[in-house]
Amino acid sequence: MLAISAAKDVLIAYQLVGANIYRLIQLIKKYGNTKFSCVCDNLAIATELSEAGIHHNFDIGVFIDIDNGMHRTGIEPNEDAYALSKFLSNSPGTEFMGLHVYDGHITDSDLEMRREHCMEDFQPVIQLMEKLTQEGVTEYIVVAGGSPTFPIHAANSDVEVSPGTTILWDKVYCTNLEGLDFQYAAVLATRIISKPSSNRLCLDIGYKAISAEHQQPAMLFGIPDYTLVGHSEEHMAINVPTTDEYKIGDLLYAIPHHICPTVALYDSAMAVMDNEIIDQWEIVGRKRKITI
Repeated sequence: MLAISAAKDVLIAYQLVGANIYRLIQLIKKYGNTKFSCVCDNLAIATELSEAGIHHNFDIGVFIDIDNGMHRTGIEPNEDAYALSKFLSNSPGTEFMGLHVYDGHITDSDLEMRREHCMEDFQPVIQLMEKLTQEGVTEYIVVAGGSPTFPIHAANSDVEVSPGTTILWDKVYCTNLEGLDFQYAAVLATRIISKPSSNRLCLDIGYKAISAEHQQPAMLFGIPDYTLVGHSEEHMAINVPTTDEYKIGDLLYAIPHHICPTVALYDSAMAVMDNEIIDQWEIVGRKRKITI
């Protein structure tokens, strides 16, 4: 998607395995004006990337995926990470691009606590960077942080930041993260489809319409006092003090608690300015695979 949009530099922040290595090769070949790179956290995949690069006669840019506390993917910033950097630097078919340090585990609400937590967990990365410098490795990039920690990493001129949720924003980050003053840029339209009792409303915003991994999937505008009592594929049931002031068919708006997977549930988004729909944007990422 980014190459189609003429992006100059694209880091695929995901370890590519199996057929996806071949798909990366095809991307590199087709979009010569875009610099592609990926992440790697082990010698086996680094070797496969090197062999693929050799076979196709170019160097694949690779960032080392560093685990500095999230424990989801990555390699700890220690001697093993340094050895991996040397392998990527010295092997034909790969180009060592730098370090990828996603610290999505740091979500302290208080900004100062988040800053302290971030700096503490980043200290081993700094030590690895110092070792790289001592060994003469100076031309590399450090990409660090997500939306919660990017303002902290942004104070470090040696680091590139990678916030994503900030573009559209959502209720979870707005509620839980002090010091990030962003406005919502994406809302969902929903309607009341039933009034099954004197204090219950049913909306057409089930988990086919909104990401449902949070206990409260959305914040509803226009209903000041409600309680979620049920959420299923096609329906969201809420209790209110009284349903007298609501009509079946009433239009409501909802802010998703998690915007990222919610976006991927739709083929398109309506662009609104000054209360008027001015455009319709295709959500290309929903297709999951773009034929190369």
